[in-house]
Amino acid sequence: MIPERIIRHLRKLMPRRKKAILKTSCLLDFVENKAETTRPDSATFTVLCDILRGREPYHWREQVVAAWAIGRAELDEEQQKEAAVATAHLLDYGGKTRGQWNGGAITLGITYAMGWILLNVTLLILYSLICLFFLRGLSGDIGLLLTAPFFVFPFSLLLTPAVPFVTIAVQSNRSNQTREEAACSLGSLGRAEGVPALLRASQNWEFFWTLGRKALARTLPSLKKETHYGTLDSDVVPNLCRLLEKSSDVERNAKSDWQITLLDALEKVGNARSLDTLTHLIKRNTPPQKRVSVSTTDPFDCSPIVLERMVQVREVIVERVARETEAETLLRGSQAPIVPETLLRSYEGTIETPPEQLLRATIKEE
Repeated sequence: MIPERIIRHLRKLMPRRKKAILKTSCLLDFVENKAETTRPDSATFTVLCDILRGREPYHWREQVVAAWAIGRAELDEEQQKEAAVATAHLLDYGGKTRGQWNGGAITLGITYAMGWILLNVTLLILYSLICLFFLRGLSGDIGLLLTAPFFVFPFSLLLTPAVPFVTIAVQSNRSNQTREEAACSLGSLGRAEGVPALLRASQNWEFFWTLGRKALARTLPSLKKETHYGTLDSDVVPNLCRLLEKSSDVERNAKSDWQITLLDALEKVGNARSLDTLTHLIKRNTPPQKRVSVSTTDPFDCSPIVLERMVQVREVIVERVARETEAETLLRGSQAPIVPETLLRSYEGTIETPPEQLLRATIKEE
């Protein structure tokens, strides 16, 4: 069943298929299930991933539909991994940071504003030439009517400052739609490849409440220590710690489960950077400190079960860090070897020692 929001995008994309855009046509055929299967062939799957990785802002509708479709397709293991990477790329502003995306949107808004000014000036010049060469000798009323655009032009220029803001608002709305669909699909895929992007996006509290927590609850359990420890992005552990610190804001009936989910993830991929956070939270919730630690600046609270689990996770990470430190110490030399400036060489000559000296008895023998 195709949701209404996707149907609206499909209606907008129909004219593009008539223009023989191959990717759009292939996408619509798959979404409309003309092959009567939700398992894409290799060519269709490649098209879906290419659309998700695309950088053309004009194709944002295709990205929304492709993200929705790929999250509900029947994929094998390798396809799921590639789909998760491509969808995470879309969630990460197409491989950009939030600041880079904002900079691009502002630049586009300024470009549109300059284009708006240029358009108005061009139209005014063209209209002036038309009035000068083709409309001379007309009656006064008609002449006054024809001069009306000259009075409208200043008001049109007054709208110029609003053009960048309107452009940024439109771009932000389109980006939010694509990223929301990408987050839903990453939750459906449930792959660890989507965890870093979801954690970055969930640092925005609004995104976390609407989509992030649900998607992370389905993807975090896919982390494995043997596979993902030390291989994920460097911001994964700090972002997990930040979400753990803010977890008290989650509704009471789901707070403990969410905290356990975060702690399980830290147990698998946590490193030395998570120890300070865990130590602080344990102290905050260990009696008698907990009875006197009520503070609006540090409102973290957890149940005894979560506290016990937190202690276990911290011990696991401490042991892991100790093993890594010991291994580095054993493999590292205490100091660089001292190389003498003059190397010792063997003596090639003969040493002439008197025979009586060689056969001389010791004091005891004498």
